[in-house]
Amino acid sequence: MTVDLEKATLLYDEATALTKKVFQQAEQDEPIDGKEITEFAWRLVEHMTLGDKGLVYFTNRSTPRNYLIAQSVNVCILSLLVGVALGYDTSQLHQLGVAALLHDIGMTKVLKIAMQPRKLTPEELGEIRKHPTYGVQMLQKIAHLPESALFVCREHRRRKWEKTPASLDEKATREYAQIVGIVDIYVAMTQPRPYRDAKLSHEAVRELIGEVEEIFDTRVMKTLINQIGIYPIGSWVKLNTEEVARVVEQNQNFPLHPVVEILFDPKGHFLETSKRYDLFKQQILYIKEPVDYQKFQLSEKG
Repeated sequence: MTVDLEKATLLYDEATALTKKVFQQAEQDEPIDGKEITEFAWRLVEHMTLGDKGLVYFTNRSTPRNYLIAQSVNVCILSLLVGVALGYDTSQLHQLGVAALLHDIGMTKVLKIAMQPRKLTPEELGEIRKHPTYGVQMLQKIAHLPESALFVCREHRRRKWEKTPASLDEKATREYAQIVGIVDIYVAMTQPRPYRDAKLSHEAVRELIGEVEEIFDTRVMKTLINQIGIYPIGSWVKLNTEEVARVVEQNQNFPLHPVVEILFDPKGHFLETSKRYDLFKQQILYIKEPVDYQKFQLSEKG
């Protein structure tokens, strides 16, 4: 696996800036440049197909204030990760990437409701559930978008499809919607909201596994879990030595034994020189527990 964090950082920040601009334009009913979106999506596809998983490091970047923008960018990155693993060609990946980036654009119309730091009323929840319809209305005004973007925006909340005949193109767009829908739920679990803290990645994975047969497409679900692992790239863990490490690579067939980079010693002191270990090859080391890195930082400073 190759990782170019400097390039990935710039690309992630650019994706965030573009998404923020597009969503603001949609909210204010201003013209949106569809070509800018589709051209940027090609750059994301190129980055992911080259095997660089640097972007995955940043898919836990979110705060309650920017969650909609971060949610959209993170869903796009992880959806492309799944698409690559499923063997999609670049054209399919491009359609998936555009659709994933724009799937929640309709939330801009109901964001004030969604940001309430309390339990929502049935009426408010009903309004939020209309966001796919609002999103389609917004996307219909944007030229140069693939039709699949509108389909995914409308259908990403649907779980399993009825066994009805469909053309090859429709089967493909249905799978795009499945990918975006599943990834959307995973990302939502692992990002903070005004009314709740984020779940740790392994907690979200466990919940998804528990629902795989009931509501999700098994093939897509298994691919997502295989790609992100029990301990996703970029997540933090405490080892049996009490050292704290960041997960930097997956061992596909051994999800409990990823490759890690140890960055803090047992007393919580930052290491000037990090140590990298493949936990499958170094089985004297193992993960004791996942770590919420932000809380870890605060506790160590305190």
